[in-house]
Amino acid sequence: MSEPQVPERNNKLGRPSRYTAVLADRICELIGTTPGGLHAITDQHPEFPAVGTIMRWLSTYPEFREKYVRARETQADLMAYEQLRIADTIREGQKIERKEVGRECSECGHAAKWLRGDWRHTLDGSDLCSGATAQKVVEEKTITGDMVERARLQIDARKWLAGKLAPRVYGDRQQIDQRLVDEQGKDRPFTRADYDAMVRQAEKEEAEENGKP
Repeated sequence: MSEPQVPERNNKLGRPSRYTAVLADRICELIGTTPGGLHAITDQHPEFPAVGTIMRWLSTYPEFREKYVRARETQADLMAYEQLRIADTIREGQKIERKEVGRECSECGHAAKWLRGDWRHTLDGSDLCSGATAQKVVEEKTITGDMVERARLQIDARKWLAGKLAPRVYGDRQQIDQRLVDEQGKDRPFTRADYDAMVRQAEKEEAEENGKP
């Protein structure tokens, strides 16, 4: 009975480089059950291959590519439900609003206003103090409440990525109605290859946003 093969590891990075079905299934399982992309998953799991290796596997092993596509479709559903959870969750926090309420002389601190083509003291219209400028007076206000802006950003990010991963279900109308043509310019159906290309593009854009190669 032969010994089971141990995945080869890159001595420099310590990550596996040889494809195994067990490792591929584990990667797809995490993709389908978490909202993160490949970079987030590989960062959390050093026993996984590097992102570049996984992308090469997708081009080399059709069975892995099929499982990966299905996992991404499941992940899009997960992100859609996450949008509801985020919208229904109240997250209290504080934010500081800053508003310019006027100008003042940088030397004496008296109020200043624009008068006769220059900044002058508001009280008597005299020139500002020697060497002074009309610096802004900013009022700060601390507001406590639901962090709506943060929730909106999280929802929009998940909505965008879900539309990339499952455009037929979560894409906008323009994306859904986009025509696909063959080399002769004739309409053709949406294929698995088209979906694979969208997945790769989503991964690329995610990597660029995270500042990773």
